[in-house]
Amino acid sequence: MRLIFALVWLIASVSAVASPCDGVDHSLPDERKAVLAPIVSKQLASKIDIHSVEVMRSFHFKDWFILYIDPKTADEVFLFYNGDPINHLYLLAWPDAFSENDERQVIRTLLRGKTIGIPRPLAACFAWYVTKGTTQR
Repeated sequence: MRLIFALVWLIASVSAVASPCDGVDHSLPDERKAVLAPIVSKQLASKIDIHSVEVMRSFHFKDWFILYIDPKTADEVFLFYNGDPINHLYLLAWPDAFSENDERQVIRTLLRGKTIGIPRPLAACFAWYVTKGTTQR
């Protein structure tokens, strides 16, 4: 009986901490930030008056990347890449303007429509992160 109780507790505990981002790579060493910042800054320079950016977060799944950046002279933004940002241009710039009440399904649907081929786990992670996971930023 104790074994059954322990297994139920363990399963419930694991489920409680799981998020849609569990399979998405969040690693972003300082060295990678330093390499990405000038590249992203150059990509954005043609769109907005920008001199430097801070790469604050990365989401990576298969060949896709999302970078969360602070351009200092504009609002923070998510940049979507189908390939490594070091040698690919971003496909979509998505403003950081979400609230906890935004619909995750609506965000995932819009995202998949604007970034054809984005893996479902990455779209789900992004939608969760911008609506529920924002306290982890």
